[in-house]
Amino acid sequence: MFLWLFAGLAQAASFSAQVDRHELQLGESLLLTLELDRPDYFVDPDISALHKHFELLSSSHQPLIEEQGQSVSRWLLRLQPKQAGVLTIPALPLGELRSTPLTIQVEAPTAKATPVMEPVYIDSSLDHEELYLQAQAVLTVKIYHSIPLYSDGQLSPLAIESARIQPLGEASTYQQYIHGIRYGVIEMRYAIFPQATGILTIAPQTFVATLAGDGDSSLQTRHPPAPGRKIQVKSASIPLKVNPPPAEFPADAVWLPARALHLQQQLSPDSNQASLEQALEYTIVLEADGQPASALPALLPGHLPGFRLYGNPPVHAQNTSTHGVHTRQEEQLLLVALQPGSLALPALRLPWWNTTTDTLEWATGQAQQLEIFDPNPNTQTTTEAPATADHRLWQLTSLLLAALCLILAFLWRRARRLPAIAAPAVQKNTVRLLEDLRKACQANQPQQARTLLDQWLRHSNYSLAGLPHTHPELQAAMRELNQVLYSPGEQLWDGNRLWQVIRLLASQQQQDDTQQLPPLYPP
Repeated sequence: MFLWLFAGLAQAASFSAQVDRHELQLGESLLLTLELDRPDYFVDPDISALHKHFELLSSSHQPLIEEQGQSVSRWLLRLQPKQAGVLTIPALPLGELRSTPLTIQVEAPTAKATPVMEPVYIDSSLDHEELYLQAQAVLTVKIYHSIPLYSDGQLSPLAIESARIQPLGEASTYQQYIHGIRYGVIEMRYAIFPQATGILTIAPQTFVATLAGDGDSSLQTRHPPAPGRKIQVKSASIPLKVNPPPAEFPADAVWLPARALHLQQQLSPDSNQASLEQALEYTIVLEADGQPASALPALLPGHLPGFRLYGNPPVHAQNTSTHGVHTRQEEQLLLVALQPGSLALPALRLPWWNTTTDTLEWATGQAQQLEIFDPNPNTQTTTEAPATADHRLWQLTSLLLAALCLILAFLWRRARRLPAIAAPAVQKNTVRLLEDLRKACQANQPQQARTLLDQWLRHSNYSLAGLPHTHPELQAAMRELNQVLYSPGEQLWDGNRLWQVIRLLASQQQQDDTQQLPPLYPP
């Protein structure tokens, strides 16, 4: 029984492996972390299989660590690959346990000249020298130091005019050998989204730190550094060419450059039949690589024939990695059918520009046909109820119903003087945005007009992809606006034409809202 219990405990233990980097260059190092969730399991892992492709630079053991109410044992191994290519960290044995194999990509060193051999220097690089407006560029900043540094080192903030900046996680540290000299490396990555065309200059960054030692004696410099001395180094400025959107991209669509994009439509319950009394959840999920959450367009329709719509605020989830930003947007509508019969949910088509292949692509969803049935088809027919012998009970019931009707009639007449529903803050925001849009159009300000137009369309529950088909005059006005915004030279723009189209669209929406019934679930 003791052996059986011990075997059960061994099987319940968890032994995992993870690395801090899955991609690196030959000469750089990575940190392999082995973790066991049973610190009383007195066995050391067998790491002999690592020596085939890796050199062990250092190792340490943390026998007892408290994390989230659980005690774990951890081994930290600093490894340096011996060759370039796709290398596998095999499953390492720990008694009867095995870790999960890991795969890493080791690139051959680049042929560019090595920077000046100083004890501390900065190397900055971009993954793209040229890209489209609002597309993602990844800036990598590496601080090399061949001498120990105190932990007071600071890098100046990255500030770029006419660009959005998103840090890609925390700084990572590792080691790299350059011409036989061991350097410690502090690496930071940023996602940059240019907001204007032309040449964008990434200004130099400054790193300030205190030297903590003499470092590698093999490094010969003109002025040997002294411990305790402050040192300051700067990176080089980097130019980035930003191009306007290509001409083949639809002018009436929201410009959306991304490395990858996926669109999905979902309907719950997942069935082709539904009843009039059943609320359906209509969900649109949009995932994009290389775009922040604020750049994703709203895709929910503002009107579906045969349905009453109740929208929920969109939910965004944004993750970062060494490759950039990954965003997931989820929009949801509750649909209530208004009459039985055959009703359709149209397919979505969203144009986007693939920055990897430099081509126009369309993200599409499938159309769905629903059959709506009435669960109580005979509710409209009336049957004569049998007379009862208790006339007094019938009379009392009638009096109560009559009194209730009088009270309801009084409350109804009183409510007629008040709005049926208090105007939500969204309507107030829509009126304010419409007024700001009018001022921007009359002042001939194209950039501000385009921003306010996108916000007003989202607050008014309009789909920008479907409006040009029903309002061709809006398509022509937006094409003129986009030509002014994305042309290399500076052009004059007359905003009166766009404002006349928007004013007509707003008046039509006001008439439609007046004719519609109040929503079933007011906000």
